[in-house]
Amino acid sequence: MSSDGAPEAGLGRDYLTYPQRSYGMDHDLYEWSTITARPKVLWPGGKGVALMVLVELEWFRFDADGKPFRVAGSPTKEYPDFRDWTWRDYGNRIGIYRVADVLEQHGVRATAAVSSDLVRNRRSAVDEAKRRGWELIAHGTSSSVVHHVDMPEDTERSVIAEALTVVGEANGAPVRGWLSPGQSESRLTPEILAERGVEYLCDWPNDDVPVPFTTAGGPIWSLPVTNDLSDVHVMLSLHQTAPSWADQVIAAYDVLEKDAARHGQGRMLCLQVHPWLMGQPHRIRHFRRAIAEISGRSSCWAATGGEILDAYRSATAS
Repeated sequence: MSSDGAPEAGLGRDYLTYPQRSYGMDHDLYEWSTITARPKVLWPGGKGVALMVLVELEWFRFDADGKPFRVAGSPTKEYPDFRDWTWRDYGNRIGIYRVADVLEQHGVRATAAVSSDLVRNRRSAVDEAKRRGWELIAHGTSSSVVHHVDMPEDTERSVIAEALTVVGEANGAPVRGWLSPGQSESRLTPEILAERGVEYLCDWPNDDVPVPFTTAGGPIWSLPVTNDLSDVHVMLSLHQTAPSWADQVIAAYDVLEKDAARHGQGRMLCLQVHPWLMGQPHRIRHFRRAIAEISGRSSCWAATGGEILDAYRSATAS
């Protein structure tokens, strides 16, 4: 940009112009507002913080080309990448049991994000999640197939339909929630999900409470995730330690707990956990420390995504 605010030579006057550019947000899924405009409701039992543990049971394609981009945590070497691929699969074979044991010991039922490829290739992990009483939500066809603006609409519809059908059959009932691989979306993703009856998605880190979306396909809710506390983000992207992750989780809960008490307005903490990372022997004790600390607070209501949505909709129904 030149000193007079014009684009640099060669970029053209339309460089910063695109169809959705306007005052405000670049979408019309919900009206922009601050947390002070949210309904002042608490969670069941007068609890201040709803804890949602989102366990991502991932399946990566061995021959993925990484286009148009790779999600965080994807194997990164050229095919065949036995080391990274089997590291990720460690979570489905071993890590899930360690993570599940910790959660069960502290009375926490998780929400498990499951892809259709995982159902086909690691059904034991899906069955374990169901045995523990976890809620299953759809997680695309695999973590190697992302949603993006250049994905043809018919392709995206086919991917979503496959994921919802296969995971729904494994669940024994239609799934209520959705998490896109890498939280990736096209502009049509919420609309297509709403059309197919999905009640909530977990792709947006835009709030501390559930947010209702309005789409051309019908209504759908966003249950906000806490990207900053994702184990993949903290430990792989930021290269921080598991003890540091646990400290950050507890610190975040402290603030949410105080906010809820001060304003009489419940908050939500959604923790993204990957068993291939957090389920490692040297990390699991730090996961246990964080879960034990926050689930033991009198202000904590540990619940699945569907339970959180039901409670919030019921409390805010006009």
